[in-house]
Amino acid sequence: MATTMDVNNNNQSEEYDVIIVGAGMAGLSAAYRILTQRPSTKLLILEARERVGGRIWSIPFDKKKFGLEDTLEGGRSIDLGASFIHGVLGNPLIPLAKKIGLPVKRTANPTEPNSAMRAFTADGKLVPPEETGELAGRVFGTIFGWLPAFAQGDDGSTTVVPETMSVKDGILAEGSPIYDGEPKPADGVAMDEHLRTALMLSRSFQGWTGAPIDYVSLKWWGFNQDTEGGDGILVRGYGEMVDGLKAEIERLGGVFRLKAPVAAVELVEGEEEEEGSVKITTRRVEEMPAVMHAELSSIFQAPYTLLTLPLGVLKHAPPTFTPPLSIRRQQAIQRLGMGLLDKIVLIYEKAWWADTRSSSAMINILIPSEDDPTRLLGPTGGRVSSHGMAKGAFPPRTPEWLEQNPQALMAFDLHAQCGIPALCVFVAGEFGDVAETCTDAQTTEWVTGVVRQWLGGLMKKATDENGDTKTEVGVVPRPVEVLRTAWRKDEHAFGSYAYIPVGSESESPSASPLDQVELTRTMWDRCFWAGEHTELNQYASVHAAWTSGIREAEKILVRLEGMSV
Repeated sequence: MATTMDVNNNNQSEEYDVIIVGAGMAGLSAAYRILTQRPSTKLLILEARERVGGRIWSIPFDKKKFGLEDTLEGGRSIDLGASFIHGVLGNPLIPLAKKIGLPVKRTANPTEPNSAMRAFTADGKLVPPEETGELAGRVFGTIFGWLPAFAQGDDGSTTVVPETMSVKDGILAEGSPIYDGEPKPADGVAMDEHLRTALMLSRSFQGWTGAPIDYVSLKWWGFNQDTEGGDGILVRGYGEMVDGLKAEIERLGGVFRLKAPVAAVELVEGEEEEEGSVKITTRRVEEMPAVMHAELSSIFQAPYTLLTLPLGVLKHAPPTFTPPLSIRRQQAIQRLGMGLLDKIVLIYEKAWWADTRSSSAMINILIPSEDDPTRLLGPTGGRVSSHGMAKGAFPPRTPEWLEQNPQALMAFDLHAQCGIPALCVFVAGEFGDVAETCTDAQTTEWVTGVVRQWLGGLMKKATDENGDTKTEVGVVPRPVEVLRTAWRKDEHAFGSYAYIPVGSESESPSASPLDQVELTRTMWDRCFWAGEHTELNQYASVHAAWTSGIREAEKILVRLEGMSV
């Protein structure tokens, strides 16, 4: 039997002006801003993981191991967490990338001709590009053009969207462009093939929202004022940005303590109001010799603290707050939703699917077949296995629902993005939750089979010998390695990013941006909060986390200047 031993390491003798909890992008941006504006600040960053970055997680790619061409300059990484810069116009990450020296590659607009998007059917055939362009324009135009205007009343309509209406309801509403100018089909009437395909692609946008589209509020769709323009990709991965920030923070005197999960946050009253502080207790279990477990705890204290804990942690495994969080703040945390986007990365010896004709196609849409509509919903077809679901997982659907609601699958081409011979499959929302219950072997068998079936046609090579054209059909190789994420099971995240859930007639009030505003309010006059979930205009993005850290850093700087007067 294992023995637990308490080891207290009281660090109250180490004095800090500011303690930041969390070394994700919000914590890093706050530390960077404070130390560049006030270099004398004694600043400590506590991070539960063994690394910085949080939900930014880059794995260095070994060129020698996988035979990556030497013509590619600079290191390459595979982003298993965040990978896109959403909206490059006015995005604060663009000048940051330039300052650090990180190349950014713009992604093509999928609605434009010759875009970076292709579609494939279950028999391995490439959908004609003009049909793919029409499909993309129809779906993207509905979700990101018409739907926000409809939801926010910018289309001239006098209709007020109720809180109980979901994004799915909006897509299927009368007059939606998803019907391509045709009347909405009556219940029980068969849909034409183009409409059916458009709806399957629409459902796959839970990779964007992190939640099934019937779980996401329509009332607040398009309410936020986010950055504009196309998306960008850091060619060498987000990891270099995170590492660059960490190095600069340390150069300026900031101190990082990794493997330091926070167990308690306590207000310490002073004799005078301005003499108060916040006490942070960290606690972790370490394996010791002779099957002994040591529970290591440390205490840190500072006049000001910034909490950047992910929404999932606040919902499912928060630290103990003394005094407790207000009921209003607790309710705001529980009303907001935490979505999920998992990735499955297949690494090959070479990019067998790439040629000069298709090398710019970053996104491959896999369209389900009528014969096997649940094939693309994960290793178990979206059905829950015998293993339990993680905290915060979406409730499972019935087999009948899964059969009637197939969705497309997105496979991103990392070779087109950054030269790595790999495909990255997005498994999101409810199907990501179910996939996390599957074994690595199940997942590998499923995803390799899907790639072989849908993309196998790309192995065909046309050769011309003395005017005689022949088509050679190759065999899709097995990947040399398969990587997968499980962000819902991750005890330091419990999901990927925030969303605003649809309202319920039985629950009031419903989630709204006011819940995000509540989470920006300073607590105890000295405990600040940041994170992507607190940015109502940019949530669910890396630049939201960055912006939230800067926002709170400015508040802290005002207080620090008051201390020195």
